[in-house]
Amino acid sequence: MRLAAAGVTALAAAVLAQVAAAHGAAPTGVPVAVLALGVLLAPVRTLAGRRLLRDLRRDHPLPGAAAGTRPGPEEAGLLTALYGRRALRRLLPDFAAAAGLLGGRAARETVARSGGGPYEGSDAVI
Repeated sequence: MRLAAAGVTALAAAVLAQVAAAHGAAPTGVPVAVLALGVLLAPVRTLAGRRLLRDLRRDHPLPGAAAGTRPGPEEAGLLTALYGRRALRRLLPDFAAAAGLLGGRAARETVARSGGGPYEGSDAVI
């Protein structure tokens, strides 16, 4: 079961509002509980948003791994927005892995755990 941070917050607000209503603050608790549950049950994407995303994905397909041409920065950004991690893995695998964008450790955590980095031991002033 996936609950986004907003969903968890809405659920917590609903519970607190019910507690407030049970302790005699019904004029405050009930509307807040209804609003919080409405946020929790609202769809993540609207129908118009789903259509727009479908149309954009149709107009901007993700290039295959065998494609010889790489998209420019603007196109890569759009493809990443449309396809997420799948686009990062295909278009910028080294950068995405080093930056920790694919779910792994970030580069700074890797450097911190290895005990060294490009600036350690140098007299560079940053």
